[in-house]
Amino acid sequence: MGKTAIKQNFHGILEPLVNFGLQKYHIKSFETRGLLRESAGGILYSGQSRKEKELLYAFQDGELNSCILMFNMQEANIAADVARFYAERYKLSGKIGDMYIFESPDQSFSVAVSTNKEMGLHAMYIRNRQKTLVN
Repeated sequence: MGKTAIKQNFHGILEPLVNFGLQKYHIKSFETRGLLRESAGGILYSGQSRKEKELLYAFQDGELNSCILMFNMQEANIAADVARFYAERYKLSGKIGDMYIFESPDQSFSVAVSTNKEMGLHAMYIRNRQKTLVN
């Protein structure tokens, strides 16, 4: 038997640089989106396609701590497109309320996809921290 490859059919969304611990200058040298604002705690970029509204990189102690990709709620079929995009790339690991949690293939980070009044439909990229049990 041969291996079955999963083809990623949906494109049009550019994910953030998900490399936790990087400093701002690393992110700024990588990003091609338009810079909207920058502060000590974050960098806000405009979306790079019709489907994206904005991207926020959040920093803690000078290092990348999380990313939030916000989607354009005016775009037709955006919820279905976002669901398809993440389902093609990540494993759905669960649901908490209206938040769908996806795991990266190496389990180093999770993507929480949900909707709220402040950000609309968005995907939050969060580092998975290993818990160590002390005996």
